[in-house]
Amino acid sequence: MDHPVIEQIHKADNVIVSEDFDSLIDIYTDDAILVIEPGRNAKGKIAIRKATYVFTKNAKGIWLCSVDNSYGHEIIRHNTKLQRSN
Repeated sequence: MDHPVIEQIHKADNVIVSEDFDSLIDIYTDDAILVIEPGRNAKGKIAIRKATYVFTKNAKGIWLCSVDNSYGHEIIRHNTKLQRSN
């Protein structure tokens, strides 16, 4: 049996692969902090849930991150508004 922290990491890996993001958020404390970049953090489960990560399986069957948008949905909406105004 692995250390409980290692078990949580494995659980996170498994739910990411299965795209079960509702279960992924369960590994975070209510007041967790996700460091997006130095000086910019997502605080709490709601803010962390807004961060977007997408994994896809390559031809060799390996899951790789294809979208890592730690800025969350707001940056997508912001960029869409900028594109519409041009």
